[in-house]
Amino acid sequence: MHHHIAQRTMLFTLVVVVIGLHITGIESSATERNLQELLFTNYSKTVRPVENFKDVMKLEVSFQLMMIQDVDEKNQLVTLTGIFTTEWNDYLLKWDPIDHDGIHEMIIPEDLVWTPRIAQMTSATEDFFIPLPGLVSVSYNGTVRTHSPTSFTFPCSMAIRLFPFDTQTCSEALAPWLYDENYMTTESTIEDITRDLTFDNTEWQILSGSAQPLTVYSDYPPKGWSVVVLTLTFKRRPLYYVMNILLPCMLMAILTQLVYLLPCDCGEKMSFSVSVLISMSVFSLLVGDIMPPTSESVPLISRYLLFNTTLVACSIVSATFALRFHHRPPKELEMGHWIRIMFIDILPTLLMMKKWKKVTRVGEANVAMKSLFVPSKQKHSLNIVDVDAEGNDIEDNGREIGRASCRERV
Repeated sequence: MHHHIAQRTMLFTLVVVVIGLHITGIESSATERNLQELLFTNYSKTVRPVENFKDVMKLEVSFQLMMIQDVDEKNQLVTLTGIFTTEWNDYLLKWDPIDHDGIHEMIIPEDLVWTPRIAQMTSATEDFFIPLPGLVSVSYNGTVRTHSPTSFTFPCSMAIRLFPFDTQTCSEALAPWLYDENYMTTESTIEDITRDLTFDNTEWQILSGSAQPLTVYSDYPPKGWSVVVLTLTFKRRPLYYVMNILLPCMLMAILTQLVYLLPCDCGEKMSFSVSVLISMSVFSLLVGDIMPPTSESVPLISRYLLFNTTLVACSIVSATFALRFHHRPPKELEMGHWIRIMFIDILPTLLMMKKWKKVTRVGEANVAMKSLFVPSKQKHSLNIVDVDAEGNDIEDNGREIGRASCRERV
């Protein structure tokens, strides 16, 4: 019996509470509707809300950066995503909360009140204006506030000289459309725009961000415009480019030096050098696709790739001469006059080496000239003579003996 009475009592209490809340909601909605009708009677949303036409309206703006959405180095564009807030005072939208059931704030559609249009000074898209949120917040003291989640793209001159260890600084100016400083001034309520950063970019690290008011003057028409300049400084995370571009290029530069260790008879000296040259060209194309087509500065990585490419090209040239000398025909085995002077007389003196000994007998000259084409048992080198037994030049006799010995080898 008592159990049924308790259940009925709880059910009755629940019904009373629901009905009370419903009635209170109806009264609250009716009170807010009456307040809106009172405020917007004879209200014009096309007129700037100031008591005197000559009064300068104060507009407070702020931007809270959420993330760097995109950085396009090739086209030099930056896209930011965040929340843009504007705040101003409308003297026509004031009321006493005591007279209206304690209502301190209302959320109303933005098309019911006057709202300033904020434009980007250097937008990279077709729409220069910051989009309106659709709803605005109105306080009892006349303060109107908007919160607009927005994403805007603007140009930024990229400093690519230190790529991939570069740091970028980009700026964008926001200003009320058509209202100069005689009608409206802008102030920034948040100096550090990165304090509420939500998402961290995997390629860029944000160093600092600020919003500063500034007055810009134009020549035609000669007016001053109150703007807010957003400045963002960020640097690149270089790990991706170091692992995928710099380290492979360094390894290929080391491999280039191994060309000189390959013997001329292996047949792979030229193909190895050309393969390294093609690889360096591919890496140069990859870097060129990332960089903007500008002639103001050349990135350090491009200079490094150019140096490596030049080094590989020089190795190919030296390998070509080495193969040519190694596989030269027998008729080109004769030493020229200037080569003899350079390598027999001048270079040994400069290198502090002992010159070739003079031969005093024709027999020794013949043996020495024969050894020109016969490898020595102790050293794989060629022996050269200069004079005969009388001390005269035996170049003609030695040339004949050398040709005979060459024919014997062939």
